[in-house]
Amino acid sequence: GGFDLAWPDSEGLEAFGQEVVEILAEKSYAVLRCFLDSQVRAEAHELAKKKSGWKRLMKELEPAYLGRDAEGKVTWLPPDGGKVESALDSCNHMLSQLISSICPHTLDYLGFLPSMRSDGLLRLSCRSRSEEEDILRDREILTEKSKSGKIEEYIEFMQTRKVCVLLLVSGSANVTLHSQDGSEMKLPLESGHMVVFRHDCLSFTYEAGKDALALQTWLFSSGYETEIQPREGVSGQEIDIAMGIDAGPFSPINPLTGKTVSIKAMDTLLAGNGVGPDHFWSMLVTGTDSCRELSAQRWNCEPYYEPNKD
Repeated sequence: GGFDLAWPDSEGLEAFGQEVVEILAEKSYAVLRCFLDSQVRAEAHELAKKKSGWKRLMKELEPAYLGRDAEGKVTWLPPDGGKVESALDSCNHMLSQLISSICPHTLDYLGFLPSMRSDGLLRLSCRSRSEEEDILRDREILTEKSKSGKIEEYIEFMQTRKVCVLLLVSGSANVTLHSQDGSEMKLPLESGHMVVFRHDCLSFTYEAGKDALALQTWLFSSGYETEIQPREGVSGQEIDIAMGIDAGPFSPINPLTGKTVSIKAMDTLLAGNGVGPDHFWSMLVTGTDSCRELSAQRWNCEPYYEPNKD
């Protein structure tokens, strides 16, 4: 099938991420061509077949994760720690690279602040109909006892999922995207194709061919936004410098030595929804207070808060 963009080299990832988000803003989905050689595809498939823990999700909740009329079996991969020790690690890390490249642009183009990606979800065709029947027979059933925490987790997933990424590692498949107005777009996929789509406004159907292996993840929104409020006394010109409008952010000064702080490299997992090092640097330089109330979706303090405890 056709594709919108081809996977870049490492130096082109940042610009690539912006291009992907621009396409998402225009038509809500993008098809990317990744270059997975035959050895990687074969090794990933063999490793997947040897994995344990294959299952199907709860019937009532499954379409939100696996799409309409799901088939096959799934299992979750451990979090991507950045170390690539196998073909599956390589595929999972590719998803992380894509998510990292689009995160700086989602607020401007898609209107949400990114939070994190989900763990990778492996999807593999069953070897036979009897295997799929066995997996369906053993899957968890939603009961009064089992739904404790499951419903809350499901609601949070539905409210914060924004972008879904599906990489077809091996085999062939079709992905059909369903818009809210009833229109559909059918995308035939080959090994190495990656579909990126707005899961907050599109649903989907995944039809796997024989021996198809796919890896899926989601990018979540933070669920709320933070407004940068400069510290009182900071001039407009200093704010322009801090935000990079002038020659770029000036270096902060160490209050103990009076010397500027030189930073060789930085990566961040930030409070205050600082989307990447540049945003976080600007927050520091302007003296922004990033303290805020927690979202009630994460922890509702109302039952415990007493304003006049004395």
